[in-house]
This record gives sequence, C-alpha cells and structure tokens, in this order.
Amino acid sequence: MKQEKNIDELKIKVKSKEGKQCIYVERDLLVHSIIDNIESSDWGVRIKLSDLDSKGFTGEIMRDQEGRTMNVSASWEVFSYSPNKWGASYIGWTIYFNPGLVETTCRYAEKIVNLDTRERSWSLKKCISLTQRSSLLSNVTNKFLFPEGWIPAGMGEPWDIFGTYGRIPFNLLPPVDTSSYDNEFEWLPELDEKWEKFAMMEDLGKTFDSLRDSAKSNGIVLPKPFLIFFESPYHQNCMISVTDCYFELSDQIVEIPGGQSGFFIRFMNDSQGVMHWYLYIDGENNHRVAATNWMLDSEYPIGKSLESKLEDVIICSNSFVEFIYRFWIENKIWISGTYKLPRLKEETEYIKEVKKRAKKYSDEKEG
Repeated sequence: MKQEKNIDELKIKVKSKEGKQCIYVERDLLVHSIIDNIESSDWGVRIKLSDLDSKGFTGEIMRDQEGRTMNVSASWEVFSYSPNKWGASYIGWTIYFNPGLVETTCRYAEKIVNLDTRERSWSLKKCISLTQRSSLLSNVTNKFLFPEGWIPAGMGEPWDIFGTYGRIPFNLLPPVDTSSYDNEFEWLPELDEKWEKFAMMEDLGKTFDSLRDSAKSNGIVLPKPFLIFFESPYHQNCMISVTDCYFELSDQIVEIPGGQSGFFIRFMNDSQGVMHWYLYIDGENNHRVAATNWMLDSEYPIGKSLESKLEDVIICSNSFVEFIYRFWIENKIWISGTYKLPRLKEETEYIKEVKKRAKKYSDEKEG
C-alpha cells in the first residue's frame, strides 16, 4: 500500500511539469526543450518534449530522424525524481528543470554556437555541472565555468604533498585579508643574502608596455595591482620560488573561443614548464588567477586545440594580490623549513591555520 501511495504521489508531481522549459541530456544530445505532454501509469512515465531550437544546443543530432519532437520513457524502477532533475538509470537520459540552470545554460550555449557538435556537447555538460555546484544560479558569470583549487609546491611545508605541485580546495586555505596587504605591495620585504639564491629576479617593465597596449586595444582593463607589480622590478625581485618559477609575460593575449567573453594573460611559468599561471579576466573585467599545465598562448603540442587545453584550467586565486601573498608566504615557509632559516610570526600562524583546517577536514571525513 505504501508503494502504491508513493507512485500515486509521483504521478501528480511529474504531471505538474507539463508546459515547463527544461534541458534534456542524452549522451551528446543536449536540447533546450518544453514538456508538451506527460502520461504516467503504474508502469512508469512517458514524456513528450519539443525542441525550442535555441542556439548552441545539439538538437541537430536527432532532427533528421525525429524532427523537433521526441518521446522518452522510463519505468518507475529506473526513474529518479527530484523537483529540479529527473533521470533514468540504465537508459541514460536526464532532464533539468531549475529555471536558473536553464537560463544560464541557454546564455552560455549562445556563446559557443561556432564550436563543433562534440565540443558544444562537452562544454554544455560542464556548464550544467558547474552551475549545479554554484549557489549563484541567478547570475553565473564566466568565472564559474572553471574549477577552483590552490596550486602549492609539494614535498615540503606547509602542505607536504607528494609531487612537484598539488591542488588544495579553497576551504582548506588560511584566509588572506587582502585589505591588510596594500595593492602597492609595500609589505613585500627586500631579500637579504640568505634568500637571494631563491629570488625570481625579473624585470619585465619593457615587455609590460607592449602587453598593456595590447590589453587596451582589446578593451581589457588590467587590474591596478597587476599594473603596479609588473611595472616595478623591485616587487618582482622580492619574490622567491622553490621550484625555480620565473615571471614571463604572454607574447599574446588569449581570448576564450566560441564567443564566451574572457581572456588569459600568462605571467609566470614553472622552470620545467609543468605549470603556468595566468591572469584571467572575464567579460565584465573582473579578474582572478588561473593555472594550467598548458601554455595557452602557444601552438605546442601540435594538434592540441585551445578548447582542449582549457579543460585543464583551474582558478587558483580570487585576486592577484591574494595570489602574490599566498605564493610568497608558502614558498618562504617551504624554504625556511627545509634550510632551517628564521621564520616570521606570520609564517608560523599560517602553518598553524593549515594544520587546524586539515585536521578539521580529516575529522569530518572520518565522521
């Protein structure tokens, strides 16, 4: 009796979605649709959808055979229900109803209309996935289309990760109050002789002039901290790196393809080319810092498209000032611990906060 009652309730719930817009997903097929009709029985549910022919979706996959209408079904045994998402295990289709997700995906689809079918399919699925994880469904901008995570040096404090670099979730990072660290980087201490061998020692003032002109011609507003930092060889020469990273500005500004607004400007490399760091500027001139194994402004390796390289981009800091501070203090902690050099009070506090957050995360995971 209880099972029959649940099915009766489910019939009423699914029927309420008639006339609603949705995103239908099945393998490489993604369609902005409207629910024309829903029929349910003791066996399961049958759904009739019409393709709204919105730009950027992949409805052309089915149109030659089925036109703009499709019929899908599932028995109650394989049908999964939530107010904003239906699915059918083993059959392989999913329907998303959340109005914010539908709107966001439609806006994003318009920007990738020039990509081929497979690239559009992958991009739309990623958009849906990341939009689901975001609490900002009503106003998702391009910055939410890339995953997040800090990229620290490994094999030493404060994270003691196995490997040259790791990836740390943002919620494990000690907070950085950027208001306490002015945008002119006066807090960066000059290196004494004990630290000079770890210095990055760069002067990119002349190179920066051409980059600034290129940014202006593209309508890009470079953030003030970025300008100040790279106009001053002093600031660059105060930075240290345990992996011999070095500053180098992009020969060109990389624009995200497919009509999506956003640009990448490379400003730092790992000495062995295993990691590169970029200033990421979205369509509204908001900036963050990104990292990836690939050099986006290069055609190497041959055959690797920019779209596929972008799959590995990670947002590693919410601002340039935060990135510079965290990179500086973590490299200082690594070096001072390895080479038994004096530590600043802020280094010790940073390590304590890392351990505190790591323990809390471990306890919660075990619990």
